[in-house]
Amino acid sequence: MTEKDLVIIGGGAAGMSSGIFASRLGLNTVILEQLMPGGQVINSEHIEDYPGFPEGISGAELTAKMQDQAMSNGVDIELSEVTDITDENDRWIVQTTAGAKSTKAIIIAGGSSLRKLQVKGEDELVGAGVSYCATCDGAFFIDQNVCVIGGGDSALEEALTLTNFAGSVEIFCRGETLHGQKVLVDRANANDKINIHTNVEITEIHGNEMVDGASLRNLVSGETTRIDTDGVFIFVGLEPNSDYLSPLMELDGGGHIKTDSRMRTSKAGILAAGDIRSQSASQLIAAAGDGATAAITAFEYVKSGIWSTR
Repeated sequence: MTEKDLVIIGGGAAGMSSGIFASRLGLNTVILEQLMPGGQVINSEHIEDYPGFPEGISGAELTAKMQDQAMSNGVDIELSEVTDITDENDRWIVQTTAGAKSTKAIIIAGGSSLRKLQVKGEDELVGAGVSYCATCDGAFFIDQNVCVIGGGDSALEEALTLTNFAGSVEIFCRGETLHGQKVLVDRANANDKINIHTNVEITEIHGNEMVDGASLRNLVSGETTRIDTDGVFIFVGLEPNSDYLSPLMELDGGGHIKTDSRMRTSKAGILAAGDIRSQSASQLIAAAGDGATAAITAFEYVKSGIWSTR
């Protein structure tokens, strides 16, 4: 069993920020990441609202810089999946697919996963016209007609990305108006390739081997129609990656971990940061800030042994 001062679960912005701060404070730290460092941000083609990059930066490039900075500060990064967390003699035991870790403190920064529509045809046609990443799959739809489901920042950013490839992009939003940042809404409205439809929901995705259409319901009139489309890109929010934590700690109704302002949970020595925690702003810069706060709080706890939420 490997002993650490701090185990960080998740290698996104919150986890990397935690690792950088914790290591610089002198904690022996490891970041555990199930797939690849970066989290959801790695799929972003162009990030414009992260300070220090006035011309913007891709998610992949920013992730690489964060990882390099963490490693240069002495953080270990291990690709493994957490399977269990238990307490033993005033320490936490983190079981992973690569072996157990014994630690005084844990920062849970596991982030979130894209929410599914959960309509007929969605699961069956993933990879065959149904996608959750325009940056990854947009090039497969050169001059074709696609639709984007959602009305927030992610949906608008991905729709704008798709205009670099597709012939036309139809945005379908359940709300009366789009609810993304004004700058993104303005860009979408000004783009000749984008058509915006509000008060509409997708009820089914059609296709045999490939997507060829979708059924829509107008939420005002109740009318149902079928449209032809070559691709359906879904961006309808995020679900916290917290299923394995419900027996261990208190979650809110949406599955987010409850914390105080110092990122402390109800369990001494366990903190949470980023999208996985309750009342997160769900923004990249906020996740990084959460990570820094969590690392400082973890350092204070490791050195003092004092834990008090308020």
